[in-house]
Amino acid sequence: MKYCVFLLKNFSVIPPERWSLNIRGRSGVGKSTFCSWFVKYLSEETGMRVVVVSKPWKVEETKRLYPFAEIWGGLSYALLKRLRDAILVLEDYTLYRRSERFLRIVDDLVNTRARHDRIYTICVGHRTKMEMPASLDVEIAVDEDGKRKYQIREGKKVTSWFDCQWNSGGISRDKLKPMLEAVFKPLPGKNLGRQGGKVNPQSKRQKAFKLFSDGKTNKEVQQLLGLSYSLVKFYRFEWKQQQSAEINTNYLTIGDDVSG
Repeated sequence: MKYCVFLLKNFSVIPPERWSLNIRGRSGVGKSTFCSWFVKYLSEETGMRVVVVSKPWKVEETKRLYPFAEIWGGLSYALLKRLRDAILVLEDYTLYRRSERFLRIVDDLVNTRARHDRIYTICVGHRTKMEMPASLDVEIAVDEDGKRKYQIREGKKVTSWFDCQWNSGGISRDKLKPMLEAVFKPLPGKNLGRQGGKVNPQSKRQKAFKLFSDGKTNKEVQQLLGLSYSLVKFYRFEWKQQQSAEINTNYLTIGDDVSG
């Protein structure tokens, strides 16, 4: 008779309110390489499988960057149903900004399915900040000496720049330790936010909030205010957060500003 012995590892668990991340930077700075190493370590830390969504013509290139991951050539509701306890990486997210269908799927993913199905979403692109509301925003840059560095932002908290220069062996776990820690717990320091500052009722944000309260749809708000659809969706997300009292005026989300 054969006996099977199963060893249970104590994996780290990502808090429900921290299930999204943006990685942005200029073209050619190495966002995808940086993300692949970060995701590798995060997967080892959490025990979650990795799924990467790539443009169909970049699947082979993506496979070389993420040899440990499952690669998808697109994203749909049918594919989302197969996701659970997974890290989902949306490569070249900026290219999808004009696809309302894709943005609707991401909105449903971040606001509904992420916590229920435990899907940690990472968007990689030139400028992902306004497209997907995220708990963390990470910027990759190159300094004057040609060395790569990254900075983490959470609300109004911003870290110093950390070295992430890599070689043929990749990026060491020690260099990505601040980023891994930020996934599981808030950045150190006090998030002061507005501190009672005045809200400008004539700002586009406040006008959008008023229209949402009046029952206007995203399309109607987009037409009335002349905003991009992705920005309207972002404002809708903030408005819902305020309505459900999950945040208050003492805390600013990524993309917010003191002008209203």
